[in-house]
Amino acid sequence: MDKKPVLSISLLSSGRIDTIERCLSSLEPLKREISTEIVIVDTDPKKREDVHTILEKYADKIIPFEWCDDFSAARNAGVEACAGEWFFFVDDDEWIIDPKPLVDFLLSDESKKYHWANNPIRNFKNKELSYYSESWVSRLFRMGNGMRFVGRMHEYIRPIIGKPVNLDFPLGHTGYIYESVEEKRAHAKRNLNGLEILMKEEPNEVRWVYQAMGEYSDLGNMEQHKAMARKGYKLTKGAPGYKAALMRGVFAAALVRAAALESDWEACDREYRKFITGERLGRMSRAQMEMNEAQATFYLGKTDQAKKHCEKYLKSYKQMFGKPVENVNEYLSFQADTFDEYNKSLVISMLISIDLNEGNWDAFDRYFDEVEWGSMQFDPGRYVKKFLLLSFGQNYDDRLARMVCVFWKTDALRRIVQTFLRDGASQGAMELGNAGYWNLMRAVAEADVDEHIPWDVKIFWEDHKLSVYRRQEQAGSDGLGNSIVKDTRNRIRDLYTKMYEHNNPLILDPRLWKIGMRDGAVLDERIREIPFEQWQVCVDRFTEKVDVGFAKEMWDIMEDVYLGAEDEWCGYFRLKTAEKILAGENELRKKKEQESRERQSAVETEMREIIEKLEKKVEELIAAGMMDEAEKVMKEIQKYTSDEISGQPKNKAL
Repeated sequence: MDKKPVLSISLLSSGRIDTIERCLSSLEPLKREISTEIVIVDTDPKKREDVHTILEKYADKIIPFEWCDDFSAARNAGVEACAGEWFFFVDDDEWIIDPKPLVDFLLSDESKKYHWANNPIRNFKNKELSYYSESWVSRLFRMGNGMRFVGRMHEYIRPIIGKPVNLDFPLGHTGYIYESVEEKRAHAKRNLNGLEILMKEEPNEVRWVYQAMGEYSDLGNMEQHKAMARKGYKLTKGAPGYKAALMRGVFAAALVRAAALESDWEACDREYRKFITGERLGRMSRAQMEMNEAQATFYLGKTDQAKKHCEKYLKSYKQMFGKPVENVNEYLSFQADTFDEYNKSLVISMLISIDLNEGNWDAFDRYFDEVEWGSMQFDPGRYVKKFLLLSFGQNYDDRLARMVCVFWKTDALRRIVQTFLRDGASQGAMELGNAGYWNLMRAVAEADVDEHIPWDVKIFWEDHKLSVYRRQEQAGSDGLGNSIVKDTRNRIRDLYTKMYEHNNPLILDPRLWKIGMRDGAVLDERIREIPFEQWQVCVDRFTEKVDVGFAKEMWDIMEDVYLGAEDEWCGYFRLKTAEKILAGENELRKKKEQESRERQSAVETEMREIIEKLEKKVEELIAAGMMDEAEKVMKEIQKYTSDEISGQPKNKAL
């Protein structure tokens, strides 16, 4: 490349065959639009040929580098080989998602006004690349002024001079996706080994304390994580200036957050109150603390306070989301998820819950569509469950069915809803209360969903309405009449037909069969609507899947359904179910016989061990001339060797 390039891209390659080509191919649009050189520093200790072939395909320069546990040294090897006006650095587990804003900037006169730039990075959390947290980093710098990387790890550029610009070209990053928890912990331990050395060499450098705090978090060592946060706060306490306030805020927010992660809401509330009125803190830190304090006061039942903290967080969200704020290059990666989809959705759903618990739908109407409910699948279920308890404990409103429609689209959330309904009204009523349980049942039954249609819930709800009608009729209410009962029964019959079309009827909740018999759904006719070949598959899968107890229960139910009728459907069911029950009973009998033999063997083994110990004791007593004592022990042995106790002949040696 004869002419000085506009852009030099320096890439550290560590031999990641699974990501390196994605990274390099994402740089090609830059090369097509502007004068660009790609300089690759090859740190791969294995020197893999397949990786090197990919590097040669894209690189203008490849710099071999013998790894020496010093990231700055490797980065600086790339800096020294670059000749462009601008310098951009990237790793082989990263890629440019949208290069256009960068291209437009470098081709414009605007680029002459600035000396470095910030851009967003998306740290993906799953292999499907569907969930990520986003923060801002500084990767683009104007070359010159003795620019160098500093620090053996978690390296950074010095000096940084001039005016920065914010460019919205996102990087993707998969380096925080691990195959297992063990792999993640091993990575954190390696980093901590280096950080411990750095903290000894530079005990007052808060950067290393911050990085160690993050590594201890990845290890799940919350005590050390909090110790680092306290140490960092102490190092920055009383220090003047904006940067010190930013750093101080990060450590204070980390202590509040740690208590929230441990669900220690009293401690979370205590830490929040200790820091929020103290020294100056960064805005991002305050926003994160408001989020965690909203959780704490919510779970502590201080709903008025929780509502205020939710609103403060949302105000910060509107002011700051998507904007690179407060020294984007340093210290804020720990807070990158403050405004992510999950945390925003969590705060909004708390606000909705608080209003609903007061019979107020204002927050629901204002915010419900802003919640990214799909992100809530990463919640362990604790909060979503509480949200449902609060939401459905109110008077019924059609908006509850709308809520269920949204939940139903995400497997994890749908399963949480189903747990309230799975064990019947008695279990659901214990948590939701009877009215709340039937509110949820009605909402699920009336929800307009296209997939995973809850036929069983629809039947339960129609049956519940029938029971209400009957009670009203018995109480002498007017205006209901037989027509309502007849229409409801017809709906139930239609629901059974549809349910049998989409599900194996034999594996359904036995309560559904009992409802059908009680409400006149003529279940034997519904079954005969199933083609016989399909019915055979249903029966075969049923007998393969269920245990003997369930098979017997369905046998009794089907006998009531058929009422002695004889046809192919009932005949095949009886044949295969009888085989299942007989095989199960034989298996159970064999299991009991085996367990009996094992118990007998254990008893005999224990007896032998006891007798061997006593016989040894007799020998020792005889050797010591203690014949009277030996005689006593021999009589004790005779008790264990009698036919009545052991079932074995007496020890002939005695």
